[in-house]
Amino acid sequence: MRLGAYLGMAWVNLIGNKLRASLSLLGIAVGIGAMLALIGLGLGFKTAVLKEFEETGTNAVMVFPDLLGESGKRPEPLTEEDRRAIEEVCGAEIRGVVPFVFFGQAKTTRGGKATAPQTIGTNEDFPLIQKLKVRHGRFISAADVAVGRRVAVLDWRTAEKLFGKLTPVGKTIWLSGRPFQVIGALAKTDTDFSLTPGGGGNTVYLPVTTLQRMIDFHDYHGFYIPVVDPARTGEVMKKTEALLARRHGPKHGFQIYSTQQFLTVLLTAMSVLTVLLGAISGIALVVGGIGIMNIMLVTVTERIKEIGLRKAVGATEQDILRQFLLEAVFLCLLGGILGIGLGYLGAYLLGRFTPMKPVITPAVAGMGLGFASTVGLFFGVFPAWKAARLDPIAALHHE
Repeated sequence: MRLGAYLGMAWVNLIGNKLRASLSLLGIAVGIGAMLALIGLGLGFKTAVLKEFEETGTNAVMVFPDLLGESGKRPEPLTEEDRRAIEEVCGAEIRGVVPFVFFGQAKTTRGGKATAPQTIGTNEDFPLIQKLKVRHGRFISAADVAVGRRVAVLDWRTAEKLFGKLTPVGKTIWLSGRPFQVIGALAKTDTDFSLTPGGGGNTVYLPVTTLQRMIDFHDYHGFYIPVVDPARTGEVMKKTEALLARRHGPKHGFQIYSTQQFLTVLLTAMSVLTVLLGAISGIALVVGGIGIMNIMLVTVTERIKEIGLRKAVGATEQDILRQFLLEAVFLCLLGGILGIGLGYLGAYLLGRFTPMKPVITPAVAGMGLGFASTVGLFFGVFPAWKAARLDPIAALHHE
């Protein structure tokens, strides 16, 4: 028989059992849709990470207190003396030592509007790390840090929530009950991933000395050290490690990473997570495949006389095997096409209503169809083999 004849018979059988076939299609569609949406989520995050590193580069060193150190031991903070010592030791190899203090979410109001952005205290060199682009006004200056001025720079989401389309520069906002003058607003970005605390567009930047005074904390939560020559990043890390060991002891509680190491760790973690997400959605696909096997076994039982008649007029076991296998694959392919639509819909909804930006490439969609076909073949083999092995005489006498 020709392929067209097989497909025609598969379509007739599908139409003849609409409810049963629809439920089987739904099982496959949900499995494929979930797989594509979850894999797309992993790929989207990976794309955002790579884009962020393209903009900031991989030639920076990060120094943080070890939050996973000894149980019950308070993480040791970094000091202004540490910052100056690193600048002195590394000299011309670095562009500076950028400190930060992370305050977390702080209620911020203006008139009747309110939001709760992440609050970061830093200095004038922070744009060297984050590559921030100022749309209105200016960023924090050295003078702002020196005198601890109550000034703020708003990230784009925060500016939109508090001021809409108005220019916020020169206006006053209230942050944790204190008035701050807005001196700048950042340009909109299309990424929600950030190497630094905050990020995602919903952040307020303050002079680090101002935030330290607000929260009564006069040290730092971390340093970012931009390196002039990427080839010297390892050397800068060694000098920083040796310096902290001299100042705080060989068992100091600090972690030192390069952004290249951070990138490698992130990408490895995301690859593992993407595989795990795909495997989890694969469970739904297996359930859908079991449904396909069930419907095909029922179909074989209902069509025993038809199979006997076809074998009596010359159909071979291979013909029957191909027919039922093709019906299973055809059913799964239809479910796969529907699942691709569900996957794109799920990715759109995630991107529309959450900060996540899933990415479903044609290759991923094709992989979904390939999985659907594989499920059809795998779970269709036994019913097809059972149909092909039927004795024609016994089948014709079946009641």
